[in-house]
Amino acid sequence: MKVKAPKGYHFMKVGKSYKLMKNKGKFVPHKGASQTADFEVIKTHK
Repeated sequence: MKVKAPKGYHFMKVGKSYKLMKNKGKFVPHKGASQTADFEVIKTHK
């Protein structure tokens, strides 16, 4: 599932996961940065 970052933030890819980073003004694309992140949907608990 694609998830948008909250207003004023973007996702940074860190290894296999993501962290949020606050934008400094307008979002400027750079290495590891994205305004959306893909997350796996888990359908049942194990």
